[in-house]
Amino acid sequence: MDEDKHLADETRWDLLEKLPESRPEDEAEAKELLQDYRDLKLLAAASRVESRQLDVEARLAAFHAEERRRKRLRMWRRGLSWAGVAAVLAGVLMWAWPDMQGGTGNEPVVVFLSDSLAPRHPQLQAEAAKGTTGKKSSARAKAWTQPNPNEIDYHTRQNLEANAQDLPERHSLTVPRGQTFKLTLSDGTEVYMNTDSRLIYPSRFTGKERSVYLEGEAYFHVARDERHPFVVHTSTLETRVLGTEFNVSGYAGSEPEVTLIEGSVEVTGAGRREAIRITPGEQVGLQADGSLSVRKVDVSPYVHWKEGYFYYDDVTLLEIMKDLGRWYNVSIVFCNADAMNARLHYAADRRKDLQHAVTLLNRMNKFKITLKADDRLYVE
Repeated sequence: MDEDKHLADETRWDLLEKLPESRPEDEAEAKELLQDYRDLKLLAAASRVESRQLDVEARLAAFHAEERRRKRLRMWRRGLSWAGVAAVLAGVLMWAWPDMQGGTGNEPVVVFLSDSLAPRHPQLQAEAAKGTTGKKSSARAKAWTQPNPNEIDYHTRQNLEANAQDLPERHSLTVPRGQTFKLTLSDGTEVYMNTDSRLIYPSRFTGKERSVYLEGEAYFHVARDERHPFVVHTSTLETRVLGTEFNVSGYAGSEPEVTLIEGSVEVTGAGRREAIRITPGEQVGLQADGSLSVRKVDVSPYVHWKEGYFYYDDVTLLEIMKDLGRWYNVSIVFCNADAMNARLHYAADRRKDLQHAVTLLNRMNKFKITLKADDRLYVE
């Protein structure tokens, strides 16, 4: 309709331009009127051009909108495609994940292995003192053994005088599974070594520090000497004391711990400078990120083991079974993975056989533990 209106206006303007000439005054008025119509014509033409431009812009905007819509549609279809692939992959991973993790949770999990080659008797190895021609030798235990076969006393004067010419500088004592050992060092410090542990120490302390190296677990009753600190090194922790009682545990596969019974100790993580000082009843543990944590604990378990007892207070069945496996040298298999995290209060006499310890655990009626024909303990 607007287009027809524009054509009618142009026709009227063309007819006006063809009017016959008249009087001068009429002619001047007519020319002025004609100029007005020409201006209107130009305005109308400009209006049509602007209208066309607006129409082009509108069409261009519509084109872009359509392209955006098509792009979103393509992305949506592609997303559906990738979602399908992801769903397939997720299904594959869900199917394969149990195998990647070592089982579905219902499959047996071996948490401790027995060692058929483990020594049955304590072993003492020695390195010759500096400046001598002696060579490494082993099995000198009879030379230092006191009436109790699982004790060595370096502090007794009579013992030292009797073997002074043979004392090497560096000793290594290994305690087998199923046994403990009491060692009295040359300064009078008493060391109670737990099963499956090893201590490296000098026959006589020299220098500014009294240093020993521990693998496994030991309880230390350190003779006080403020001028010569006593230092216990493990692969991950360093414990420094002047004279006190404390327990150090550093078995492979378990969290390294230092538990203070009396006095005061400073504990430092390997490769770190900051030392943590703890008070009696506190325990320092090494976290997975290398940091040290301190917590309050019942010290009874760390005293009773050296007296011949298993003793646990709010400890996981996993840790208890590992200790049983280490003491009796038997493999431990969990058929019930949920039972690993069960926390128990448990005590047993370590001097009795394995069946005694298992019977006490089964009396709790929370799980079933069986020693089968393959000489493995199964937790079900």
